[in-house]
Amino acid sequence: MTSADSSSPPEGFAGALGRELGVREVRTGAWFTKLVTLYLRFHPAREASARELALPPTARAARVIQRAALKSSLTGAAAAATATGAAVLTVQTQGLGAIAGVPAAALGIFGELLYRALVHVELTVDLAQIYGFELDARDPTELMRVYALAFGLEGARDGKLAEAQNALDGVLRLSGHDMGLRIGGRLVGDSLKRNAVPFMGIVTSAISSYRRTRDLGVTVHRYVRLHQALREALVAHIARLGDEAPLLVEGAWFMLTADGRLAAAETAALAWLIEQFPADARAGLTARFVEDEAEFHARLARTPEHVRDTLLQAFEVAAAVEGPPTLPERRVLRNAARALGREVDAARLGRVARELGQ
Repeated sequence: MTSADSSSPPEGFAGALGRELGVREVRTGAWFTKLVTLYLRFHPAREASARELALPPTARAARVIQRAALKSSLTGAAAAATATGAAVLTVQTQGLGAIAGVPAAALGIFGELLYRALVHVELTVDLAQIYGFELDARDPTELMRVYALAFGLEGARDGKLAEAQNALDGVLRLSGHDMGLRIGGRLVGDSLKRNAVPFMGIVTSAISSYRRTRDLGVTVHRYVRLHQALREALVAHIARLGDEAPLLVEGAWFMLTADGRLAAAETAALAWLIEQFPADARAGLTARFVEDEAEFHARLARTPEHVRDTLLQAFEVAAAVEGPPTLPERRVLRNAARALGREVDAARLGRVARELGQ
C-alpha cells in the first residue's frame, strides 16, 4: 500500500477507487479491470476462522460460494427495488418524479453493479487462499481470462468441443486489458437489462445475481484446483522433458475432454498451461487439440523410455484432478498408458485422486 507523499495518510481502497473510476471508465468497460486490480492491491485474503480451517477445502469453498451468492442476490433485489420505486414515482407524479427518481434508480443500479463485482473479486480471493493460489495485481490477465470464460464471452458456454479451440485461441490472443473491457461492458448491459422491468425485475435480478455469482464461484474453484494440480504435475517437468514436453499439454487436453466437452475452468487451465511454452511454439500445441487420439498415441509410442513414467504420472493427475476418474477418463488414460508400454495402477490412481481431493 502506498501514499501520495510521506506526510499524507495512506490512501485506502475506497479513495483509490473513487479517484480511478468515472463516467468514461463505465462507458468503455475499463471500470472492471480497475476495480479488480485495486481490490487485489488493497485487500489481502481474509483470515479464515478456526471452524472454517477445520473443514476440507471443498467444503470451505462451498461455504464461500454460497455466502457470496446470497450477498449478490440481496443486492440485486435491492437495486431492482430502487428502479421499481423510481418508475412508480414517475408514473404517480405524471413524470415530475423522474427528476429525482431516475438519478436514484441509476445510482442504485450502478451501486449494485459495483458491489456485485466486489463480491465476485472477494469470492475469488477467498477461493484462491484456500488452495494457496497466488493472484497477481500487476498482471490480471489470468484472472480476466477465467472471468471472460465464466461469463461466456469467449467460446461456447456449454463447453462444446467443436468450439473449444476457438475459445482457447480467443483468450490466448486477447490481453488482460481487452478482456477486462469486454467483461465491464457486458456487466453494465446485463445490469441494465435485469432492472429494466418494474416489479418483475426484483425477482429476476435476485435470481440472476445469485446464479451468476454461484456459477462464477464454481468456475473459479475448479480453475484454482486445476491450476495447482497441473502446475505441480506438469510444469515442473516441461524443461526436463525437452522435445517431449508438448505431450504433457496434449495429454492434459485428452484427459480434460474425455467427457466430450471442455468447461470454462478447463479452457482457462489449458490456456495457462500453453503459456508456459515459448510464444512461437503455442500455435503448434493448439493444433494438436483434436478429437482423434491416434496421432497422440503414435507420438507416445516414439518417446524415449526414460520419460514414459513421468508422462504417465502427469496424465494420471490430469485424469484425477476433479475426483476419481470417470469411465471415459479411465479409457483415455488406459489407452495412453498402453501407447507408452505401461499399465495403469488402479491403487496409485485412487491414491492420487484422494490426495488431490484433500
